[in-house]
Amino acid sequence: MDTTRIGFLGFGEAGYAIASGLHEKEGVNSILTYDAMQDDPKFAGKLAEKRASVHAEKMTSEADLAAHADIIFVAIPSFCAFACAQNAAEGIRPGVVYVDVSTATSAEKRAEAELFAAKGALFVDGAMMGALPLERHQVHMMISGPGRERMQQLMAPYHMNLDDQGPEPGVATSIKFVRSVFTKGIMALAIEAMRTAQHYGIEDLIAQSIHDALDKDFDVLMARWLGSPVLHAKRRAHEMENVVASMEAEGLPAIMSKATKEHLEWLDASGMKACFADGMPDDWHEILKRWPKA
Repeated sequence: MDTTRIGFLGFGEAGYAIASGLHEKEGVNSILTYDAMQDDPKFAGKLAEKRASVHAEKMTSEADLAAHADIIFVAIPSFCAFACAQNAAEGIRPGVVYVDVSTATSAEKRAEAELFAAKGALFVDGAMMGALPLERHQVHMMISGPGRERMQQLMAPYHMNLDDQGPEPGVATSIKFVRSVFTKGIMALAIEAMRTAQHYGIEDLIAQSIHDALDKDFDVLMARWLGSPVLHAKRRAHEMENVVASMEAEGLPAIMSKATKEHLEWLDASGMKACFADGMPDDWHEILKRWPKA
């Protein structure tokens, strides 16, 4: 029999993915939910179906759910995360764990942590790093903040993939955001490059070229990425200016290419090249050490 009452504030794709995994794979039946749209005629039926599929109890407000749950997962749009926390704080009991997995900023999550600390509750900054629809409750989740140890105790029976990043709220979110700079950026680059390649009928050649460029030892590749642009920023900025002009002449979107040109111009103007007057190190860690502090 379940003893841990697991609450979900927000029962859209993310909240439901975690809840359904816990119910179907772990046999959890003590699920509480509140969604701000649960009584809206447009969404009420679908949300009712989701609740029924995991045997969840519908709560009347954020505060109502916080008054009855032992641990709360918050999966809502980031713009309303702090307001949700304020509402939940009105009913939360001491010792309850409040896990915000939204994409609210690190600063906002630190503010939430202070809010709940004043109530004797425990805040966790959660950042989901994997394919949530596939992995559901077992998605790789970075966690940080004062409630992370209690969260791990409560959720230990349910085989979650929790990655402890220490006691400071905001750390987990910072990891996710910085990773997103790369992962979302490289996806956007891939789309722009392959759409352009398709226009010229050379998509297979370009795909193979990209494969060959990336098929390197990671440390060697990272050192090249971090070092080479610093040394050759001015020349490469001129090259990208021509790339952008060519794409625009063909009516092709050049959003990422323009950004690359601007970044190379910034890099050239930064004077960072002077940090490597005696040569570029082979180790990317050493390259980072020479960069001026941001």
